[in-house]
Amino acid sequence: MAILAAIFLLGVIIFVHELGHFLFAKLLGIRVLKFSLGFGPKLIGIKYGDTEYVISYIPLGGYVKMLGENPTEEIKEEEKIVTFKYQSIWKRFLIIVAGPLFNILFAATIFYSIFLLKGNFNVIRNIFISIGITWEALTITVVSFINLIGGIIPASSIGGPIAIVQMASEQTANGFISYLILMAFISINIGIVNLLPIPILDGGHIFFMGIEAIKKKPISRKFILNSQRIGLVMILSLMGFTVYNDIAKLLK
Repeated sequence: MAILAAIFLLGVIIFVHELGHFLFAKLLGIRVLKFSLGFGPKLIGIKYGDTEYVISYIPLGGYVKMLGENPTEEIKEEEKIVTFKYQSIWKRFLIIVAGPLFNILFAATIFYSIFLLKGNFNVIRNIFISIGITWEALTITVVSFINLIGGIIPASSIGGPIAIVQMASEQTANGFISYLILMAFISINIGIVNLLPIPILDGGHIFFMGIEAIKKKPISRKFILNSQRIGLVMILSLMGFTVYNDIAKLLK
């Protein structure tokens, strides 16, 4: 039950994140080839229009694959108008930042829903309080990351998938509202983490766009590919470290 609660929690948050990318890509006329919840081999899927919608075996992330997102992909001349990499910087920025933004807005929506579940139907008041709680949670998350980088908060405090399963189990036992609050806070955390300037994360894409805007020319394929390899190693190392922390805490 705890594992299912954690998978559902992460699945919803990942869906919201990828939905942000997907909707803005569609809105700005970009062809989306795949919308995937999870990584690895396809578990189930369906194709509708240009897009294949799939659920994959590894439920620890997701992705929206747009035409031209791969720097080595060859694009026909007539397809450039619907290709990600040939769009203006501001369009690409909106598509990329939409994922983390949706995570934060989703958290605010959860807080608002909690007021409704408690029988408080003062709409305007609920909206302002929900925004305030979200802003406070966002600030705490950012400050925590800064303190973590500065060594004020020990790296051993970082939790991974096992910690999420434990928290989901505890909050499920405490009731539905506690579970929703956990979902909101993890959604904010995932939104902020994705904004870190690490290649392959949204923040890495935004960082490269900033360099491109300053240089007024696209960054080389080789540099992007090498950066993405480094970014992948960093993310896998971080995931491995969080799992190590989780196991170490269990063995104490």
